[in-house]
Amino acid sequence: MPNPEFTVEVMPANPSPNPAGTVLAVDRTQRLSDGWFRVEFSTLTNRIYYLQYSADLLEWRTALPALTGNGGYLQWLDLGPPKTESDPRTVAHRFYRILLSPGPQ
Repeated sequence: MPNPEFTVEVMPANPSPNPAGTVLAVDRTQRLSDGWFRVEFSTLTNRIYYLQYSADLLEWRTALPALTGNGGYLQWLDLGPPKTESDPRTVAHRFYRILLSPGPQ
């Protein structure tokens, strides 16, 4: 009978990408009663969008994974890791913006 051995290896966190694209405003941001944030923005069909967040409007981090536009509105919930580095319930405020990746016009 086989006797498998398992090992655990701690891997460094993947750094957030620094994608290129056009910065777009968010249509609506709302802090929910449970402390999480809902972000809403309009999209173009099959275009790739990155949601970025910041504590100070200077240093922006990119949430993963990227989002694909559906030609209408998308809603995205900031529930903290693994999409963002920290739980939004632990911060006083968080700013958001949308980055539209280059692609077909």
